[in-house]
Amino acid sequence: MGEVSDLPNRRRRTLRRAVKTEGIGLHSGKPVQLSLIPSRNDGRICRRTDLDGAEIPLSLSSVVPSQWATLLSVNGVTVSTVEHLLAALYALEIDDVLVEVDGEEFPALDGSAARYLDLVESAGSVDTDEEIAPVRVTEPFWISGEEKHIIAFPSDRLKVTYAVDYHHAVIGKQFISLDITGESFREELAPARTFALEEWIEGLREKGLAAGGSLENAIVVHPDRYSTELRFENEMVRHKALDLVGDLALIGRPVCAHVMAVCCSHAMHLAMARRILDANVPVAY
Repeated sequence: MGEVSDLPNRRRRTLRRAVKTEGIGLHSGKPVQLSLIPSRNDGRICRRTDLDGAEIPLSLSSVVPSQWATLLSVNGVTVSTVEHLLAALYALEIDDVLVEVDGEEFPALDGSAARYLDLVESAGSVDTDEEIAPVRVTEPFWISGEEKHIIAFPSDRLKVTYAVDYHHAVIGKQFISLDITGESFREELAPARTFALEEWIEGLREKGLAAGGSLENAIVVHPDRYSTELRFENEMVRHKALDLVGDLALIGRPVCAHVMAVCCSHAMHLAMARRILDANVPVAY
């Protein structure tokens, strides 16, 4: 088989019809309704219907610091935990969509991206008249801190390699590497659920987080066992890779890069996304 050529420009894509779902915010614990509505050439936008329709671009320009979920804010209006839906939108190449929510956080659903993927697929898709060009990394660059590392290499499409080691007897060391396509995301990443080590939970609750976390939408890792049967032997690292795809989706364009991460946070994912767009880094458009 010959080498695959670089991703070409393609038509922008939106949804064919509107769809909706509802659930509980993982961190807020509040019920929220979410609708996905077709839009044309406006990118991915969130509209807070509970705040007079205030809009937040689902892009790097809206990111504010947050450790445990991806948080976006414009003029004091925020929305959080957007990464699972964004990962599904990226994998299915949905470039333009209006996301309406009546709360401060996207619903956790089952803690993975699988139900978001089903929702987007049920809406169908349609090409628009405008083109979208990928962002291409043309030389390696990296970010490191403590035991966390992330590096981007040139690639003809988005490839993600991820490794984690929480120094935990149950989790062990986990690793995954794959090209991100609609099919690979559906089979290998979308079903992987969010997780928390048992020793993290008290600290999260003290910070007002994980109020909506339950065994229905998260895996708790106890010192000697998991709280539920796993969907994959290495479900933890698969979920980290899912989060990385969702954070890179905030770039707003297809990404041609092989991104390798070791034990990273959302903050490092987003720092890498910014580096990919940084004018001082050679990037061909």
